[in-house]
Amino acid sequence: MFEEAGFDIYTSHELFEIRRPQRTKVEKAAEGNPLQTNAFVQELSANLELVLNKNIK
Repeated sequence: MFEEAGFDIYTSHELFEIRRPQRTKVEKAAEGNPLQTNAFVQELSANLELVLNKNIK
């Protein structure tokens, strides 16, 4: 189809490496124990809400 329209098709296949930043210890721990992470996030949320609403005891 492309040749009939006068287009040249070039294909190439190369491997390349995508580097991701290394995960922190916290990220690795969170992946290993979602229940503990959920509890931490809930506690953080509750405390943050108190601070934001200036209801600090």
